[in-house]
Amino acid sequence: MSLTELVDQLHSSDSTTRRQAAEQLSQFGPDAASASVAIVQEFESADDVSMEFLIAALEESGPPPVDSVSKLAQLCHSAHEETAYWAITLLGRLESKAAKAAEPIAQNLAPTRPASVRQRAAWALGKIDKFTPVVVEALTKAATDEDARLARLAMRALD
Repeated sequence: MSLTELVDQLHSSDSTTRRQAAEQLSQFGPDAASASVAIVQEFESADDVSMEFLIAALEESGPPPVDSVSKLAQLCHSAHEETAYWAITLLGRLESKAAKAAEPIAQNLAPTRPASVRQRAAWALGKIDKFTPVVVEALTKAATDEDARLARLAMRALD
């Protein structure tokens, strides 16, 4: 089955069909990168089993297409922790090609965001390595956070 057909099946009303599509996507390896935005968008409605397969698909995929930066920048604001985490992760994989998403990513350094999302935001900004003053300010603040891992990642990003 093609990648496009599997992504379409993620929208099925049948949970078994969605789960099977997610499992098959997890076996696409780097080729799943072109479907990464669609995969991240499914997190909010995925059951636990499907979620594991969808995450596996992203773990094995490479950087997403460059034309997905704007959509991923929007998704990084999601209240759903896995959605935000993976949108930020994918932007970080694009490195400097995701520079226009640096400020939306930096907004995830806020103390109101989950720790995993904050840490991933600092990591991604370190990969992007192109900062506006707003991003530098957010990283500087995060570098003094009581979360030692976040502080370390923020300091590394600023180096």
